[in-house]
Amino acid sequence: MKRPTFAGFLAGCALSITLGTTAPAHAALLGWAVGANGTIVMTPDGGSTWVTENSGVLTNLNGVQFVSSVLGFAVGDGGVLIRTADGGQTWATVPTGTALNLNSVAFFDSLRGVAVGADGVRLRTTDGGLTWSSTGVTTGTLYDIAVTGASSAIAVGAGGITVRTTDFGITWAVPVDSSPASTNNLFDAEAAGGFTLFAVGAGGAVTRTTDGGVTWSNTFINPAFGDLFDGQSLPSNQFLVTGSTGNISRSTDGGVTFAAPLAITPNTSLFDLQFIDALQGLAVGANGNAVRSTDGGFTWSSLIAASSYDLYAIALANGQAVLVPEPGTLVLLALGMIGVAISRRRSS
Repeated sequence: MKRPTFAGFLAGCALSITLGTTAPAHAALLGWAVGANGTIVMTPDGGSTWVTENSGVLTNLNGVQFVSSVLGFAVGDGGVLIRTADGGQTWATVPTGTALNLNSVAFFDSLRGVAVGADGVRLRTTDGGLTWSSTGVTTGTLYDIAVTGASSAIAVGAGGITVRTTDFGITWAVPVDSSPASTNNLFDAEAAGGFTLFAVGAGGAVTRTTDGGVTWSNTFINPAFGDLFDGQSLPSNQFLVTGSTGNISRSTDGGVTFAAPLAITPNTSLFDLQFIDALQGLAVGANGNAVRSTDGGFTWSSLIAASSYDLYAIALANGQAVLVPEPGTLVLLALGMIGVAISRRRSS
């Protein structure tokens, strides 16, 4: 997901990560990270070590999704979309029909997926990402998209805009609520089980929907938390947030109140955090920093040099749907095995 430029960010440096497993019983976590100048790196062990792959492009790559351990996609500036069918050994460019920057990509199943980006551009595919078509634009840039059901998804963006689809991205609707989800830019959408979703954004804003995105309410806002770039739902009504301050803060009441922030990378932004299960998680940030937790985010490892570029996002290829099952459990457990993608970058 791509975000507006903020003072202090490195212009043009971006990276997005997706994690998965070679097989359900395999302990090692495979991951792919994409970023500035066509950067793609792969980790075979949950982020401890990284290997560079050849993307075949030089443009900034802003979002990534792996539908399986071999089939993956990355989106970027200028409408770039690349595809791999061999686990990242080779990548090929796929035409998108747009020159607008693409920020996030997500799939409902192995064939149907959507991508969003600048000026609210929305694309969809029905053939496993071989071809893409436009389903229109909105008035504001969309920064992130979250799959919320068998055929539904919600995208969030500039000025608190939210749009939702219930038909695999064919049509999109704005909420019926008389007020927007937030007046702040929203950078991340996070499913929290059932029809509940969170969105986090600029100025320490947290907003929530409990009806699948039809109506929204602000649950928390605190400018002292800085700009919030990502949230992560965990069991027992826990919700973690992170952002520009390099801190991680925990809510135990569904995002209404938060404990004092825990300093992870002080004064250095953390852009995303994701958990593969209730205990194991990764957070990534500026200057290629990555940190790991094995206790549900209460403590974190020392810094891991994952890249020389800023790391902006993580997308898990399995595990998230098990943590917080979506509506339509049987379908979404299958989705959990093929991937739920979240990605972001910060220049318009």
